[in-house]
Amino acid sequence: MPPIKVIGDKELINKLKKLSSGEIRDSVYAALRKGTDIIAADAKRRCPVDTGALRDSITPKTFKNDEKDGMNGYVYCDYPSTERKASFKGQKQLYYAMAVEYGNRHAIAQPFLKPALRANRKRVIALVLDALKVVSK
Repeated sequence: MPPIKVIGDKELINKLKKLSSGEIRDSVYAALRKGTDIIAADAKRRCPVDTGALRDSITPKTFKNDEKDGMNGYVYCDYPSTERKASFKGQKQLYYAMAVEYGNRHAIAQPFLKPALRANRKRVIALVLDALKVVSK
């Protein structure tokens, strides 16, 4: 099969070069990282505080998956444990962050992660779309 050769449209050629160089990917990754930072900061503001351990464990994470040419971003908590063991066989140790976010039979839910995501979803999407627009020009 002979090689493909594009003749003429310099704008198209420049855009294809940017794609192959990873410039678009790097720009989107930076926007995604900024987005996870925004969500984490909002979650920390919304998090109920007793000792501060839960709030301090809120962490943004972004990573590139080179095998699949993808990237991901998420915000998580380290889930400081309650030191309580399950009352029946087979149940895993209870986690404090889950109990705070979703509630349990001892406490009402005090969501902080999901509301932070909902409040900032459009902003993060706009950051990524803007990154695509800037680089694709």
